Amino acid sequence: MRFPQMSMETLIAVVNTAEQRSILRAGKEIGLSPSAISKRIRAADQIVGSKIFQMTENGLILTKRGETFYFEAIQALEHACRAEEKTKAEVLIERKHLLIGHSTCLAPRLLALLNNIRFDDDPDIHIHHTSGLTLELVQKVLAGTLHAGFGFLPLSHPELFVRQIYEEPLVACLPANHPLATRHMLHIQELIRAPWIAVARDPFPSAHEEIERCLHGYGVQLQIATDAYSPWEAEAYVEHKIGLCLLARSSAVARPGVVIKPVATRILVRKSGVFVREDNRDPLLKKFIDASLMATEPLRWKPQPNA
Repeated sequence: MRFPQMSMETLIAVVNTAEQRSILRAGKEIGLSPSAISKRIRAADQIVGSKIFQMTENGLILTKRGETFYFEAIQALEHACRAEEKTKAEVLIERKHLLIGHSTCLAPRLLALLNNIRFDDDPDIHIHHTSGLTLELVQKVLAGTLHAGFGFLPLSHPELFVRQIYEEPLVACLPANHPLATRHMLHIQELIRAPWIAVARDPFPSAHEEIERCLHGYGVQLQIATDAYSPWEAEAYVEHKIGLCLLARSSAVARPGVVIKPVATRILVRKSGVFVREDNRDPLLKKFIDASLMATEPLRWKPQPNA
């Protein structure tokens, strides 16, 4: 096996200097003197045989060779961190500590249920929750640094075991003076020519694509006016009459200038689920997944029998 000539400390010094564009700021970031940072950068230059940084009026920037080195150094540091975190996660689950991630945008009722899961038959089990975006949680579960995650569906990664636990209807948000604002309920076909605001299309494209397919089935071709990262941003665009948007019912918040209307179909929904690595068969994790499915069972929609 090959071993690098460069120490991890040197990699950290180079990466921080590249990001801070200053030896002084990099030193403050990692608790080293400017002379210590400079010494490590010189050592890196000698090892690779080329200058990694060049001085400009905007501060230190990477040379062409420095850019190559920087991106590889980032990967090396990420792998080192992942090695630590993955091993810690394995040790924690052996000690009955579960690391669970959840999307910050899950429905409040769902979040409350998930955070209240307890194991009365085994008080030694401890659950540690962390929040983030669904795709971030997926990567951490795949890397083994989280034991399970709760986020938005669909997810189709072959290494994940996914179970849907909740769905809630989407509602339409319209400007208060929109011609359809006085309607009690909207039909999708009434929105054929409307400009739309795409919500979270960049961070979570699969959910947006599912909505598009559903609308296409009703003959509605989305005309995207702009993108919004969050529900709050989307409603701000609606208020300023840039377009309409669809939000999960729990994410739509009444505000001046915006009217929230239900849509007459059960097909337009936002789905949430739990996901774990397909190959993670730890009994404690299975127990937690079973408990989460049981805790969220009251939220799942059930078809009503015919009268």
